Amino acid sequence: MRRFIFHWSFSTGHLSLTLLAIVALLGAALAGEDDIYLGGCEAVTVAGLKVARPDKEWVFIDVAKQRALAAKEKPAGEVEAEYGGLEARLYDATARALISIHAQRQEGEAPPAAKLEAGLRSHVASRKGAEIVQLGRTPLWKHEAVRVDYLCAVDRPAQRDVPGAAASVVYFYSRLDCARPGALVTFFFEVPKDRLAKARPGWEKLLKGVKDE
Repeated sequence: MRRFIFHWSFSTGHLSLTLLAIVALLGAALAGEDDIYLGGCEAVTVAGLKVARPDKEWVFIDVAKQRALAAKEKPAGEVEAEYGGLEARLYDATARALISIHAQRQEGEAPPAAKLEAGLRSHVASRKGAEIVQLGRTPLWKHEAVRVDYLCAVDRPAQRDVPGAAASVVYFYSRLDCARPGALVTFFFEVPKDRLAKARPGWEKLLKGVKDE
């Protein structure tokens, strides 16, 4: 069976899987040993926060299996850079949308919201051509979090020689950081801009449904 693996870098927030591969991912992986979906999973816990899938379109991905598949194809350092701290991931095939949830260990006191906000500004600044839609503080259950939404064009090298095909596609990204005891939890949502209307309700519902375990 053909394998499709998300290659996501937390440092850049870039999903480097072509759109055609994303579309094929669900159908290609639903059967056989390469099935990376947790079809019966309704919720997971990340750093003491319970996260539930927002609706039937969103499916949890088996992160451990996905990482193991990546390890067969990529150097250990690259795998760690992509999957280190990744605790959970959901995918909506109908909207080609992805949600990744990371937990990065922290020592000492939780950083203040102002520091988290500065970090998000730096994150967006690292993306060439990125345009901030909104940035500010927001509640996550009973906790304070900081969120940034932005747009950024993603190159599609495989399409450059295809007549009439766009060399890049504009993505909508949303990142929310929440400091927890001993960990910084990051929620990251990404979807092609032309599919945003379909995928965004699920993203917002997921965030509103987060609660302490």
